[in-house]
This record gives sequence, structure tokens and C-alpha cells, in this order.
Amino acid sequence: MEVGKYRRRLLVKKANDLIEARAYLSMPERRAFAVSVAFVKRVVDNVYGEAEIDFEVLQRVLEPEGLKVDKYFKKRLKEVLKGLKEKRELALIELPLKRYKEWLLENNKRDWIEKLGLTSLNDGVIYASIIEDVVVSDDKSKVFVRFNRFITPLILDLKKRYTLYELKYILLLKNQYAPALYEFLKKNENLGDFKISVEKLRNILGATAKSYSIWTRFNEKVLEPAVKEINEKTDIAVSYKPIRRNHGKVTEVVFKVYAKGNLSKHLRELPAILETLIHSFRQGGEEITKEEFAKVLLSLRRVNPATVLWFLLHYPEGETRLFAWQHIRWVEENT
Repeated sequence: MEVGKYRRRLLVKKANDLIEARAYLSMPERRAFAVSVAFVKRVVDNVYGEAEIDFEVLQRVLEPEGLKVDKYFKKRLKEVLKGLKEKRELALIELPLKRYKEWLLENNKRDWIEKLGLTSLNDGVIYASIIEDVVVSDDKSKVFVRFNRFITPLILDLKKRYTLYELKYILLLKNQYAPALYEFLKKNENLGDFKISVEKLRNILGATAKSYSIWTRFNEKVLEPAVKEINEKTDIAVSYKPIRRNHGKVTEVVFKVYAKGNLSKHLRELPAILETLIHSFRQGGEEITKEEFAKVLLSLRRVNPATVLWFLLHYPEGETRLFAWQHIRWVEENT
């Protein structure tokens, strides 16, 4: 396996259903899983996905990023992978059966339904381990990982509903909950902003301790530090806001996610965009400063500010564009 093939990148590709699944994984186990997926390349015995982890490739790709692949890294990875195999009776991944079969059909993998013995089953839950076998080469330069048959179709030959990211970002994260949150945010990156229930988020992150049912503790110990590290070390920028319902109880969280490269580009363009819109409003007869417009724009909650900008810029200049802006503010203020 040549390093050039990756162009200095190792990519992890997972089905979205696998990313959203309830996973009983520790921090080292999540990282080992990601490393293995980055190297998966074939199916053996018709049902087992096999990864061939080449330490030379890992070293040459990751060390320029400040991630050392020394003897301790290699030893730890082997130990964790072997531990994952031995832990399989703990049901490391929980997959809703109906949704799993729907995903297989969407990805043209109908034959896997029969392979996995799911033809006559239509509801329930699959409890699957991740790894079946781990083999280390004689010279200890490679590790061969064979994935569980239920995991294999979720990491190989994916066509729809999958997420792709660079392996290095998972390995850079040290916070216990940051890798799972990063994967989940990458999955939803193209949405810009999206909403999720606190209960579902806790399950995805594995933050299921009873004390985390209290929002303030969950936010302080889990969400806030994970988001901070993701913002500092990865390719996405994240912010979030709790939604209070039921007598002030936080039941949902709204996330905003941006690719950092795109964000910096848009930030450079934003002043000129605002000037264009302000000029249009003045032509329509409303005097408003750039600062006032920006303040109202950032205060929007029912309407996505990015959508507002796109919407306004596609309206004719002058009175028509001003009318569109007034309509947006009316929608914001009225249910």
C-alpha cells in the first residue's frame, strides 16, 4: 500500500446509521475503530470486511501532523483491537433492525439481507460486536483486522447516507466524548444548523450516566469541553444553543456547523454583501446602518441567517428586496 495513494490523507468512511448508533466504546476503542476503517479494503469469506493496517503508511501520513506512530502507539493500538475482539459479548454497537435493512436496500445491498439471515425479520435490534479477529504479521509491521459481518456493509462500498472525514482529526482529539461528537457533527455539516434531542445526543456520545440527565452537568462535563476541542483541533467550527421546553427544561440542542475553510472565505465576503443589501434597503426607502442590520440578522431564531442572506440577494434590488426583508422579520415575530 503506497502513501501516495492517499495524497497524505487517510480517510474514514462510515454509514450515517453507524455514526448515529448507540455505541458502548471507550475513547481508545473509538480511535482504534476509526484507524481500522481507514484501512479497510476488501471482503473475505463473503461477509467479513478486512483492514490491513500498515504502520509505515500510518507513520508517514500522521507524523507530519504531529501524531507520533512510535512503538507505544503500535502496542496500544494492537492491545485495544484485541480488547475489542474479547469484549464482543458486551454488544458494542446497537442497530435498529428496520432502519438497518432500509439502509441496505438504499445502498443496493439487498444480497446482504440474505447473507446476514435477516430475510424473515422486520423489527427489533441488532447487537453487534465490531471485530471478529485480529492478526499481527511476523515482523509486526502490519495488523489485519476482520470486522463483524453486520458492520462490514456499513464501512465498505458505500453509495448513500455516509460520512467521510480525515482520520487525523479523530486522533488529535483527547476529550472522551469529542470523537463521537465530531463524527456526528461531520455527518450533519452540510445542513449548516440542525436540532437534536438531548436524550438522543447523550446516547450517541455514550454519556448515559444518570448524572448527565441534568442539563447543566451534561453541558459542563460533556458538551462544552468536547465542542471547545473540536473547534480548536479539527476542520469544522461549531456553536450550539439549548432549547428549553416543559417548564424551562432543556430537551433539545441546536447546532451550527461550518467547514472552517468555507467559513473564513464567507467572513471575508460578508462586509461587501452587507453593504450591497444596505444600499438596496436605502433605495427602497428604509434607512438602516450595516451594524443595525447585522444585529437583527444575528438575532434571528426562527429563520436561518444564512438562508436570509441567500434569499435577499436573489431578490431584485430596491423596494422589492426591502419588502422581502420586512416579510422575513414578520415571520420571525409571528407564529
